[in-house]
Amino acid sequence: MCDISVIIPIYNSQKFINKCLDSVINQTFPSSRFEIICINDGSIDQTPQILTEYTLKYTNIIVINQKNQGQGLARNVGVSIAKGKYVKFIDSDDYLHPNALQILYETAEQTKADIVVCKAFCTDEYNQQFTQLTMWNHIIGYYTKSEIVKIDFFNNICSPVLWDKLIKSNIAKTCLSPSLRRGQDFITLLKYISLCRSICFIDDRLYYYRHHSMSVMSEKESKSTIISDFTTECTAIELMKYHFSKTNAYLYYCERIKLEWDKRLKNKTLLCENEIKYIKNFISNLP
Repeated sequence: MCDISVIIPIYNSQKFINKCLDSVINQTFPSSRFEIICINDGSIDQTPQILTEYTLKYTNIIVINQKNQGQGLARNVGVSIAKGKYVKFIDSDDYLHPNALQILYETAEQTKADIVVCKAFCTDEYNQQFTQLTMWNHIIGYYTKSEIVKIDFFNNICSPVLWDKLIKSNIAKTCLSPSLRRGQDFITLLKYISLCRSICFIDDRLYYYRHHSMSVMSEKESKSTIISDFTTECTAIELMKYHFSKTNAYLYYCERIKLEWDKRLKNKTLLCENEIKYIKNFISNLP
């Protein structure tokens, strides 16, 4: 048993994994109180060799090697063996502020929140330009679930990602990530929120998100990305309806989805007529 399990799904990350691992190893939080679980998801570059070097130097690093299954399923493997009271996900091309684990843990213990959400910086591929990531997390403070569902919570007030959060392990172990090409973070987060009693948002910027051309979310919009996003959206709506159907948060979310997909469907050259009709029909049936 330890305080935090840091889970890092990794695929072909030889360019960034050293920075990521070093940022976790060099935390002000005592190394004896956290474990680092690296899931090598079938990497075919130098990533496996780099991970082996780290395991020889640091006793709190665990490496699981598996065939490529995608980020969501790789996270699930890490969650299944996690021994920490809390889980902290990190993407392998990103990294942490030196005080991240200390601040997140102390906040969770003091507030008794099931999820603690921090703010983040955005950096480029070469780690040379830094900006404050401001598109999400516009609220600060402690919120019970009953308070959360009364506000426009899912309309970018809370980030739809997992990497800026510290999560109680009992929740993370109950709600596993789906096998989706895009958007699995948001689907998993909806499950977490359905089980949590409270969330605490802090003003500290403790995460460095690296934006680069190789990331999934940097893909140019195409028929494939639209269909993938719509598949995720259908799953999200189903979960929202099941867990939050009688709340303001659900109604606000449906309104946002209507506006977003109305805008995306204006570029009709990427989809066939039947696909457009199907999506429009789905949107028209939302409350």
